[in-house]
Amino acid sequence: MTVTASAAEGYSTPAPTYLITFERPSPTTTVFLVTIGQGPDVPTDAATQIQNAIVNAFNGGDGKPRERIGKRIYASRYYPPVEALGDWVRLYQILVGNINVAQATFNGSITGAVLTVGVMYTGNIQPGASMVQDASGTVMDGTFVVNQLTGATGGAGTYTVSITQTVGVEDMSCVTPLNLSCPVNIDQYPVCDQNDINVVVQ
Repeated sequence: MTVTASAAEGYSTPAPTYLITFERPSPTTTVFLVTIGQGPDVPTDAATQIQNAIVNAFNGGDGKPRERIGKRIYASRYYPPVEALGDWVRLYQILVGNINVAQATFNGSITGAVLTVGVMYTGNIQPGASMVQDASGTVMDGTFVVNQLTGATGGAGTYTVSITQTVGVEDMSCVTPLNLSCPVNIDQYPVCDQNDINVVVQ
């Protein structure tokens, strides 16, 4: 983006003007996979409690700095706020991911609850763990691949997704939280909400 700035103070008319070019960072979703152990004391709202704890910490609500542009996001940073929820938390692991470490890139479209993948560029789609994202932000946040309907396993074909929507043909990515950390570039700012956190009790 380019704007015109005027240095009016201390100058006679007409004051000099300058073109200033800057870039606004784009929102970049961070995806979490949290796995905890089953037990009789695990509350029915365990997933919601864990999601809220992570989102709160992500935004700096636990007293530590919020996630920022140009920084690396570490899964280990979220162990303390999750474990602080109570003795019922038997934490196996927390994994993270974002579009910078996407497990699959492809050209596709979404009609209703069906993702149609025409051309695979890299990687494989993993139903049950992969969140669909795109650079334009057209795909709704929290859109996970549920299962595969047709085509080669993890490749071109059709899949059901978790959110009904309409997205025209474009390049997309599948982000799967399989990492202990993920980078955030200087033209991105990290975002996360409850829909981006998958909690598994096993």
